Amino acid sequence: MQHSHCGVLAFCIACRLWLRPGSTGMQVNYRESISKVADVRYVHKKQSGGSGQFADVAIRFEPSEPGAGFVFKSDIKGGTVPKEYIPGVVKVSPSLSASV
Repeated sequence: MQHSHCGVLAFCIACRLWLRPGSTGMQVNYRESISKVADVRYVHKKQSGGSGQFADVAIRFEPSEPGAGFVFKSDIKGGTVPKEYIPGVVKVSPSLSASV
């Protein structure tokens, strides 16, 4: 449950039971972390006339030391990916690690 959901739920319970809600805030503990290595591979193929598009993407998520934060390592093979695309991948990578 999200923090706002807990607040709404506490408010509804307080209204139904004729209680005044306490002034202490709700606290939700988030203890999820990557516990083992996860490999994800995706092949993108799109042919709609002309030269088309092709990409073979492999992403590897590994656990790190507690408190180390997020570390991004680029291991491009072939050198055909423009350097302008790398910052966008770095920006999206933390949200990807949350969904694995």
